[in-house]
Amino acid sequence: MCKEPLRAVDLCCGAGGWACAARGLPIRWVAVADLAADCLETWEINHGRENPDCALLECDLGIEDGIQQVLAACDRQRIDIVTGGIPCEQISCARGARRASDDQISTWHRLVDNCLKIARDLAPRWWALEDVIQIEKHLPCPLELGWIVPFRRIEAGNFGPQRRLRTYLGVFPDPPQPEPDPRMLADCLRPGPHRTIAAAESYATQYPGHRNGCHLGRDRLREIRAAEPCPAVLSSINRSSRQRRAFMTRDKLGRLRQIDWRELAIAQGFPEDYLFVGGYQRVEKMVGQAISIHVGRAILKAILHEWADLESQILEREVVA
Repeated sequence: MCKEPLRAVDLCCGAGGWACAARGLPIRWVAVADLAADCLETWEINHGRENPDCALLECDLGIEDGIQQVLAACDRQRIDIVTGGIPCEQISCARGARRASDDQISTWHRLVDNCLKIARDLAPRWWALEDVIQIEKHLPCPLELGWIVPFRRIEAGNFGPQRRLRTYLGVFPDPPQPEPDPRMLADCLRPGPHRTIAAAESYATQYPGHRNGCHLGRDRLREIRAAEPCPAVLSSINRSSRQRRAFMTRDKLGRLRQIDWRELAIAQGFPEDYLFVGGYQRVEKMVGQAISIHVGRAILKAILHEWADLESQILEREVVA
């Protein structure tokens, strides 16, 4: 194991998914950055005690000032790891037919480019930025950034109870493939009370087994069996779109009920005692935007294993010398 903690920076830290993945590991957070104050407050409540010297930066990484704030917080410090979870609302398939405007795409492009520039300027040995697979079509060409952006796809369902295929930009060792995780949605469910939609039962009975879920007025309901892996976590209620989404499952009496945001957070990998700051919709959005913590932990463990091997090689050379 490493003699001293590795120093890490988290870009677009959100509710603290990467920090949660690093719990108990010899990793010290030097700086975390996000535009949302409630995300930083959530991060501090859950991880501030273990990282009292971490700089919490409320800044827009899509502009030059945001880049300079991160670089200034890391001034004269060796940074070993850069992580991040770049927001993906502009290109996510969850938007359906509602395409983002050109201005929204341009703003998002600047955010992606600046996160990559920060990773380049901090020059860590390892870095990993997570996003939806659609980001692969938007990566800058080598002539624009000055280097080729490496990336790979990782299926979260191979590491935990949630199916979630994502693209990870960066340089890091392949996380070891774990044994098939026996956890299913049932392992993430909690006792009630639960939210229900009054007409859901009759509509689901009328249209059973529809693979895309059943539609009820402006609501889109999708029944998930407890003995199956959890689908990719989305906000269960999205009032900004034309439709509201609700993941449903059945209780012990066989009645349809909505899957709670806390249950979705557990499927994402957050501990049951994790504290979130904000209203119901904000917390649901934080959970949906977070990285798969099971994958993040596997990546960080692989990094630590590689670092331990490097330290052993250095020690052997010193002994020989």
